[in-house]
Amino acid sequence: MAGLPFNGVRVLDAGELVAAAYATRLLAHLGASVVKLEDPGGDPLRERPPFVERGGYRASALQLFLDQCKRSVVREADPGGESTLGSLLRDADVLVISGDRRRILQRGFDPDQLLASYPSLIVVTITPFGWTGPRADWSATELIMSAAGGWLGISPGALDDPNLPPLKAFGQQCEFQGGVHGAIAAVAALFAREQRGGEGEHVDVSVQACIASNLEMNFMHWTYAGRETSRLGTRAIGPWGIIELADGPFFLTCIEEDQWQRLVQFLGNPDWAEWEMFGDRLLRAQHNDALMPLIEAGLNHLTCQDAFEQLQNHRIACTPVNTMEMLLTSDHLQEREFFVTVEDEIFGAATFPGAPFKMSNTPWKQSTRAPRLGEHSSWSSFELWGMD
Repeated sequence: MAGLPFNGVRVLDAGELVAAAYATRLLAHLGASVVKLEDPGGDPLRERPPFVERGGYRASALQLFLDQCKRSVVREADPGGESTLGSLLRDADVLVISGDRRRILQRGFDPDQLLASYPSLIVVTITPFGWTGPRADWSATELIMSAAGGWLGISPGALDDPNLPPLKAFGQQCEFQGGVHGAIAAVAALFAREQRGGEGEHVDVSVQACIASNLEMNFMHWTYAGRETSRLGTRAIGPWGIIELADGPFFLTCIEEDQWQRLVQFLGNPDWAEWEMFGDRLLRAQHNDALMPLIEAGLNHLTCQDAFEQLQNHRIACTPVNTMEMLLTSDHLQEREFFVTVEDEIFGAATFPGAPFKMSNTPWKQSTRAPRLGEHSSWSSFELWGMD
């Protein structure tokens, strides 16, 4: 497709599960030719629920999303003696691998050896703790990576019950973060290779470091004040929280005093707004558990959309808590053409997230369905890399 920034860039996705798959998905949609190299049993991602079943076939819905715009080759020795891996690496610009370090080495992906054999190759490894350091060989689940990066210890925040445990964010958010950083680093390495006259390098992405770099003010509290932030305690803002309206949950807060005054006016200046316990922001935060039901009682006759529009007109910070259905029918996301429909001759048409960003002069490659395991194993290198 003309105008795509990575036309002609060849990326080999040899990862397992989410991180490498998401990194290479981003590169594929920006024009790179991506070949997914899988062991004979297939990427474990293919066994990650939820599953879609049609006509005796089953596929992971997550894999159907992450592997769009790719081709699948099963790794095996060719009759002529050259391995599938070797023939692909000979033409590849970037190799992306994810998993724990020991597993990657066990599968035969040693960055030093690869660079010795293919000196122009960019080898991106995405591992829980990075390729070097005392914990480099440690394995980690999503929960462990969240804890190791510092995210779990401060989540969900503002708890008043010390007996409640830390709360992990849903899904594989740490792996997705590793994938985003892996894609960015791969792009940087491609530009750096041009400046070095074609010399490749090893790009070492630590998921722990990715998470630790996103902790916002929590690091700054320690750096500047020596204070450890905690998931316990109360917020210094009130009202703050989720209320239940006529058709679903709704988030509302008043960060500034004038926002509070406008909310009180919108609610019809109820008597309780004059109570001493709600006299300023800190008092309202201290008594937030008593305040939120009163606000809910004044708004629960409204739908989420009506409340959103009316409160926004009064410049009060709020939003419906979107469900998946609400996201899919969002007029805003539809106008931005965020969602795309992908046809699949076995599993039918389905709607998926599309480009998370828009560029004024650069397109996003149209999504094509994820490949079946080994679907392109018989293709030549020219066909696989789109050089035919």
